[in-house]
Amino acid sequence: MIKIALAKNKMIPYFQPIYNNKTKTIEKYETLVRMINEKDKVITPFHFLDIAKKGKYYTQITHAVIDQSFEKFRNTKYTFTINISTLDIEDEGTSAYILSKMKDNPEIVNRLVFELLEDEKAKDFEVVRDFIKKIKEMGAQVAIDDFGSGYSSFERLLDFQPDILKIDGSLIKNIETDSYSRSIVETIQSFADKIGVKTVAEFVADETIFKIINEIGIDFSQGYFIGKPSQLSDEKI
Repeated sequence: MIKIALAKNKMIPYFQPIYNNKTKTIEKYETLVRMINEKDKVITPFHFLDIAKKGKYYTQITHAVIDQSFEKFRNTKYTFTINISTLDIEDEGTSAYILSKMKDNPEIVNRLVFELLEDEKAKDFEVVRDFIKKIKEMGAQVAIDDFGSGYSSFERLLDFQPDILKIDGSLIKNIETDSYSRSIVETIQSFADKIGVKTVAEFVADETIFKIINEIGIDFSQGYFIGKPSQLSDEKI
C-alpha cells in the first residue's frame, strides 16, 4: 500500500491550524502526513509509519511531505511546521535533502518550524545537535513535541535549545478535571516564560479547555476546537 501510494502521489500532507491566543488569529499550520489508499480512504500514520520505517520507504515519505509543504506555503504569510525524527536527522541523505531544500528556498525558511519527535532514541547526539544548529542558523525554528511526557524532556532542552515547547496532549486533555495536570502545565508555562520560549497546547478539544489554557497564559492552541487536520485549499491560505 505504501509503495503504491508513493508511486501515485497519494502520500499527502494534511494541515492542522495553530491559533495564537494573544493575537486571536490562526498563524500556523502543522503538517501531518496521510496516505490515500486505492479505495480513496484516508489512512493516518498510526497505521503505516512504523512499517515504513522498517522498510525502504520512510525517507521517501519524508521527502514527499517536505516538498508538498514547501509548495503549499510558498506564497502565504503563514508559518508551517514539519515533523522530523532522529531517524530523519541521522539519515545522511534526508538531512542533506532538508538543508538543500532550505538553502534553495531562503524566502520561506523564517516561516518554517521543525518539530522534533521523540519516537526513537538518537544513536549519535552530536549529529542531531549539529543538524539543529545548522537549521537554526539558516533561520528556521525548533519545537519540542510532547513536552512534559518523557523523562528526557529537560535533557532535550539543554541539547536542542528550542524556540517552542508543545505541551503533551495527555496533560492538556485532562486539565479540567485533574489538578495535578493543571499544576504541571502551569509550571511548564512559568518555566517557558523565564527562558523566553513560546508554548503550544495540543489536544484543545473544547471551549472549557481553551479557556483554561488561556487563563494559564499558553501562547498557542491546537486541537479539534481550533480545527481538524485537512488538505487545506489554496483559497483558505
